[in-house]
Amino acid sequence: MESINAGCVQGSIIGPLLFNILTSDLYKIILPNTVVSYADDSYVVVKALTREDLLTQTRNCLTKHFAWLKSIGMVCNTGKTEMMAFGVGEVEVEVENVIIKSTETMKALGIVLDNKLNWEPHITKMIQKCRSLLFAFRYLRRHLEIPDIKYILNAHLVSRLSYAAPVWSHSMKYKLKLKLRSVFYNTLRVILRDFDRKMSRQSMLNEFQMEDIIVTLQKRTSVFIFKIITNLSPFNLIQKFMTKSYINERKPERVEFFNTSNSKFGKICITNAAKKIVDSWNFDWLYMTISEFKERLREQFRVD
Repeated sequence: MESINAGCVQGSIIGPLLFNILTSDLYKIILPNTVVSYADDSYVVVKALTREDLLTQTRNCLTKHFAWLKSIGMVCNTGKTEMMAFGVGEVEVEVENVIIKSTETMKALGIVLDNKLNWEPHITKMIQKCRSLLFAFRYLRRHLEIPDIKYILNAHLVSRLSYAAPVWSHSMKYKLKLKLRSVFYNTLRVILRDFDRKMSRQSMLNEFQMEDIIVTLQKRTSVFIFKIITNLSPFNLIQKFMTKSYINERKPERVEFFNTSNSKFGKICITNAAKKIVDSWNFDWLYMTISEFKERLREQFRVD
């Protein structure tokens, strides 16, 4: 048996818990800024009204962050440290004699963020991955029937095209919707061997008993918003939602939302996008259960 003076064995059962305990003080160190964490990934969010204030806060935050890491026996690899700036163009800060420049794109938990928040890099990457599956789907069609292939389609195509949809689908431009639809229906055509393009999109959907990919994105985003509003979780996000909502006396079974920003980034924000999403629900929903809401949503899209 060996004794370990620092760290813990990778893959151990208690490892994640010990890591969370070790890093639990980070949010206190960088206050009033925000830490967004998932597993061992942490992102610090700094916001300011002016470019100069933003640079100052970012520099101070990184300095405190690096010093705290050293105090607990960890070292930050500044060469791999990434920074992204939204709405202020390119920026750079110097910390510990290292200049960190902002990037145009950054991968976070499987999503490709871009500094303009138009989501084109993320969607382009998804489409490339899905196109690489075309040959495999064509091969599978020789050995499997449509119902069996449908499971694989949902697991490897639809899941990729709809990954994290509530984050980006509501702000997607029309041309990106066309690209998503294109790779989705091209895959169906390949499986059905409709190389002459004689089948309509609706007939292909009927063949697979599936729905349009854009409808899937809309439904998943709607369910996400509904869960936040009715389950009141996470608390910090529901607080932001509720400050932008009101009860319409003529529609007491719904909650109305309004936009609070005219800026490009403000409109893209999920709390402002709530108005557009909730207004698309043409039924009373406030006191529904999640199962009732999903069923009513399915009926709405079937009718539409």
